[in-house]
Amino acid sequence: MPATEIVDLVLQFSTLIIGLLLCFRGYSMFRLALACLFGVLGSYAGNEIYSFTKRYFISSDPEKTRLIIVGTAIVLCALMSYALYTKAVVLLTTIAGCYLFYNGYISVLIDPNGMSKVRALLIGLGIGLVFGIAVRFIQRIAIKAFTALVGAKLIADFVVPYALGVTAISNFSSKVCNIISDNSKVLAPNLFIQIVLIIIFFFWGISNQKKIK
Repeated sequence: MPATEIVDLVLQFSTLIIGLLLCFRGYSMFRLALACLFGVLGSYAGNEIYSFTKRYFISSDPEKTRLIIVGTAIVLCALMSYALYTKAVVLLTTIAGCYLFYNGYISVLIDPNGMSKVRALLIGLGIGLVFGIAVRFIQRIAIKAFTALVGAKLIADFVVPYALGVTAISNFSSKVCNIISDNSKVLAPNLFIQIVLIIIFFFWGISNQKKIK
């Protein structure tokens, strides 16, 4: 297996572990969990930066260049979150909440005809800001809800591709989507499974975090 595939696999499983940490222990380890989450966001940002700038690089090993950029973004984002936690928790939570919406394909449910990236980003920022303000002033309840939701999202992102590989699950989700969207394919099977998993893990995480003082 090529080194880049191994690294990508490690990142996927790391995302799953961070999702579990956020979902079930987010409140008691919020600062560390938020730093880990920003490491995940850093991996996405690093890949986007590489995709946008790779045409300007002259490299005999482009994959090595990608790994350097992604690795640097992960470290910088995680360190920034940990260092700024006490001073910028609202900003950090807003960014994380925006990611939850923007990268979660929830916009498909709001506008069947599609939504521009700018519009989706602005809505995501608004939702993230609500989370950020709630975490700042309500704290205990808001942190538990926020971490359970983001953790559930990360877990769902990991599980969905494997769930779609199970024929029974894939066929069932397709039938449900056809019924819900009246064969207009507004709701895709992968999105349906993702939503179901997010709901399950969100309430599971909230229930578990309620037991933690």
